[in-house]
Amino acid sequence: MVDIPADSLTTTDITVGGTLTNQLEVVGDHDWIRIELTAGQRIVITLNGSGANPLEDPYLFVRNAAGTLLAENDDSGSGRDSRLVFTATTTGVYYLDIGAYDESYAGQYTVTVQPYTAPPVYSLEQAANQLTHGFWNGDYRHFDVSQGDSITVNLTALTAAGQNLARAALQLWTDIIGVEFDEVATGGQIVFDDSDEGAYSTSSYSNHIISRSEVNVDVAWLTEYGANQQGYAFQAYIHEIGHALGLGHAGDYNSVATYDTDALFANDAWSTSIMSYFSQTENAYFVDRGFDYNFALTPMSADILAMRFLYGLSTTTREGNTTYGTNWTNDSGALTIFDSGGIDTIDLGNRSGSQLVNLNSGTFSNVLGETGNIAIAPFTVIENARTGTGADTLIGNSAANFLDSGSGNDTLQGNAGDDRLAPGQGSNTVNGGAGSDTVDYSVGMTAGVSVNLVTGLASTQGGAGTDTLISIENVRGTTYADTLQGNTGNNVLDGRGGSDTMTGLAGDDTYYVDAAGDSIAEVAGGGSDTVYSSINFALAANIENLILTGTAVSATGNGAINRIVGNASNNILNGGAGADIMRGGAGNDTYYVDNVGERLAEFAGQGRDLVYSSVSFALSSNFENLTLTGSAVRASGNNLANQLTGTNGNNVLNGGLGADVMTGAGGNDIYYVENAGDHTVEASGGGRDRVYSTVAWSLEAAVEDLFLRGTASIAGRGNAIDNVIVGNGGNNVLDGRAGADSLRGSLGSDTFTFRTGEFGGMSASTADRVMDFSHAQGDRLDFHLVDANAALAGDQAFAFIGTGAFTGAAGQLRYQMSNGNTYVYGDTNGDGAADFMVRLDGSHTLVGGDFIL
Repeated sequence: MVDIPADSLTTTDITVGGTLTNQLEVVGDHDWIRIELTAGQRIVITLNGSGANPLEDPYLFVRNAAGTLLAENDDSGSGRDSRLVFTATTTGVYYLDIGAYDESYAGQYTVTVQPYTAPPVYSLEQAANQLTHGFWNGDYRHFDVSQGDSITVNLTALTAAGQNLARAALQLWTDIIGVEFDEVATGGQIVFDDSDEGAYSTSSYSNHIISRSEVNVDVAWLTEYGANQQGYAFQAYIHEIGHALGLGHAGDYNSVATYDTDALFANDAWSTSIMSYFSQTENAYFVDRGFDYNFALTPMSADILAMRFLYGLSTTTREGNTTYGTNWTNDSGALTIFDSGGIDTIDLGNRSGSQLVNLNSGTFSNVLGETGNIAIAPFTVIENARTGTGADTLIGNSAANFLDSGSGNDTLQGNAGDDRLAPGQGSNTVNGGAGSDTVDYSVGMTAGVSVNLVTGLASTQGGAGTDTLISIENVRGTTYADTLQGNTGNNVLDGRGGSDTMTGLAGDDTYYVDAAGDSIAEVAGGGSDTVYSSINFALAANIENLILTGTAVSATGNGAINRIVGNASNNILNGGAGADIMRGGAGNDTYYVDNVGERLAEFAGQGRDLVYSSVSFALSSNFENLTLTGSAVRASGNNLANQLTGTNGNNVLNGGLGADVMTGAGGNDIYYVENAGDHTVEASGGGRDRVYSTVAWSLEAAVEDLFLRGTASIAGRGNAIDNVIVGNGGNNVLDGRAGADSLRGSLGSDTFTFRTGEFGGMSASTADRVMDFSHAQGDRLDFHLVDANAALAGDQAFAFIGTGAFTGAAGQLRYQMSNGNTYVYGDTNGDGAADFMVRLDGSHTLVGGDFIL
């Protein structure tokens, strides 16, 4: 390395595109490096400390051929480099004067000259990286805290007005990172002062961790700029606290900077970062976009993204449903909305000027008569926006937005998400974008609308307004009479109040009905369509599904296969022809079934439900009652306590496992019993009825026959009429009770029981009858409930005398065979004549063991 002269005698030169490394040998030394430029040529000069002994705080000057100072850049501070954009005004020789801040340092440096190129537009991520890393040459720093922790601050050196501004600024940073700032009277991790000129912050740190920061904002600034939260003094407090927490500047500048020469990126301004030196009107990028001059009243989007890296973002700031704008009284100032959650709204509905509200994070809105003054922070989702009477533009994000533009000729753009767009009065352009989007005329209208999604046009206010609809799938009408026309997509048409006419065309359409005058038209084959109705409703042709809402009671289908769903009321659901699906919900619901393919559904505990069926039907789970109508034959229950009612025809009623009540009415009915708590109800003369039972069973009135099923050893009992009772494969006890009964034990060792006064007649055709008595199977005839001697008190036992004749003693039991059958006789009064008889089919030689006496 050579000792370069510090004047125009230097012979060291550099060209555009070149790099030179040398050193300042001693403190106070300067090196002049010669460069030739042409008029209008613009270059970027960077001066960095380098090598093992880097120049600690480089200071760059540019001089003309006469040595006159033309430009300089310090970026003072330990480890800071210099950068300068310079434009030659004349063609000739210039000098790069290399020095150090305050003539206080020596060491090696590297200077580079490059052609100037317009700075790029940084993404928010790139801008945030400049704040956390770029400004600090990668040596980022922060306090060792995160959400829920605290940092102590000392405000005692500030005036009362200064303390108010500091507290408000600290709260803004708390909102972002969730770290509390606890005030202390002595010491403190961040110490505030106002006694020095200007505004600045310094920090002590090691291994990226800040141990202490100092903040100074000149007290004179509160007088000069105002001690309110809308002025530059407040912005300075937010800015300097940003430094204290670890943020650098948005560019490689410090103390003094100009946009043309110092901006690293085109969008370096207060709108991007409160750590910028440039207002919106100093920045060509934002000037081109018409942004107005406004102080930054909050940390801005790049600052918030930078804090996410340093501390993480708060998850508890305005996490509920927050409305912004309704109480805004100050129309000046730029701010960024940060919000942790909830369904949030920007509400400017009381404003008359034209406004642009963009809900996408990282974008800007033009509100309150200003341009570019509101931004949405990264990771913040604002769902809804409302504007007033101006010609407004509302732009949604990827959430399900509600955009209400009030009156005026507005533009609404939903973008992604299932959005609801309310254009109000005027001639508007409504673009739903991606998702299933709804144009909503239920807000702010005083007359009905005519909407046609095929043409994409809507006539409003009696023809006074015409809206253009783009990518709109659904329509919500007014409280007046509307005409709503869908397209070939899957539309939702909601007439709201009034007698509305709704037509869906193709697609799986959904309709909302709330007035008796509402009408719906669908084309055949036009998708699977659904009606939600808050009134009693019957489906017109070509509509498949009907769902009751509110307090509606009755839902009726058509000839198609319908799906009908009730509500919490006591509904009446009738699918009509077709194999329908019906679900009643809560309430005591009534269903009408006329197709064997129909399916019903109920949830447990949702009322006591009744089905009327004109076809054979089996109750599904959670249904209680079934009544057959017409020519239906079979009714089957479930595991609940069902009530089954037949017709006057020959019915088959099977209650299932519960304790059921089965009523057969007329006809020869068959009952299936599986629970001892079941009941059968028959009218006298109502046909010849039969019970098949898997449990011990006593025939109830007017039922003639009983057949036991399975193999369990159970009892079967008759009633007062002539019964047929048949056992199963078990050891049954069969008791015909009164009447001329016919008993068949089937398999097993069966017992045939008889009672005093409950025998049949005294002839072969009228006597009680045992059709399959088997000595071999161990069958027995039980007469122990018959009083053998009517003349004596108590219940006397019989004496079996075989085939011998009665001897005139009461209590004798004998048998004889005649015409291929066997007859058992008993004499209970001792007159030598039989008082009862029982017929056993077939010839049997009976012994005493065949009887229970």
